[in-house]
Amino acid sequence: MAVCSSADRLGLSSTTEYLSRGAWSERGAQYGTFDNTAYSLEAFYRTDPGQWPNTILKNATCELKFKAATHTSGQRLRRGHLL
Repeated sequence: MAVCSSADRLGLSSTTEYLSRGAWSERGAQYGTFDNTAYSLEAFYRTDPGQWPNTILKNATCELKFKAATHTSGQRLRRGHLL
């Protein structure tokens, strides 16, 4: 059974940009903290038909990050330290 503490958080963000020539980009993220673990999932997509022939651009990326606080040799790591 999972128990959420008052410090557990969840968030979402998104931005979209569109240009009149048909170019657009989208960026989104979901992030959160649970117990001593934090994560973020971020994605980006961009497409641009270009202003001249043969200048089409398409780009997509996705990134997943984790951070965890642990106890090592009796010493507690501060939040934000990477393993």
